[in-house]
Amino acid sequence: AGAARAEGRGGVSTGHRSPAAQARAVADALTNEFAHYCDRWEIAGSLRRGAPDVGDIEVVAVPRLAPSEVQTLFGPVATPPRFELDDVLAEHLTRGAIQHAPHKGWGERQKKFMFDGVQIDLYITDAARFGVILLIRTGPQEFSHALAAWMQRGGDWRFAGGALEYRSGDAIGWLAHPTPEERDVFAALGLSYIEPAQRSLSALEQTING
Repeated sequence: AGAARAEGRGGVSTGHRSPAAQARAVADALTNEFAHYCDRWEIAGSLRRGAPDVGDIEVVAVPRLAPSEVQTLFGPVATPPRFELDDVLAEHLTRGAIQHAPHKGWGERQKKFMFDGVQIDLYITDAARFGVILLIRTGPQEFSHALAAWMQRGGDWRFAGGALEYRSGDAIGWLAHPTPEERDVFAALGLSYIEPAQRSLSALEQTING
């Protein structure tokens, strides 16, 4: 559950909130700028839940690998594996098209930056874990935490390392359960799917008891 809480916490907000329509315009511009460097890209957070106003814009992405070699005068040369998105973000930072967020966060799994005056919280994952990260990052926070707590009480499932894991019942211990889609998380837990706009503590309790 500790890992789930760590995954479930949002970034530190700038404190500014924008009407949903304005935030959606920024999210669309952001998507047009960066999504084609990813195999998957989806807006999460309060904007996905249909909230009337939005603070930070959260995105879950599966970046695409850059070409594994470059052409030189002496022929092709192999390059270390890297994501195209990292190169593009670095170039945008250099020319000031995006800026580091006031509370910096620039790691392998999460990158915070300012785009058109709005803080973007970009969460990096892979195809097998996309569904669980999208679920956690869509929130709301209390929904994600309550789901993790319910799983902990059951003892057979948990969120850890950005994945949904199950207790294998042998010496192997915990194993990751592939969740390419959000619905895969709900199905694995034996729960009915809850649409993003309907996610609340009461909705979770109802589907658990239903």
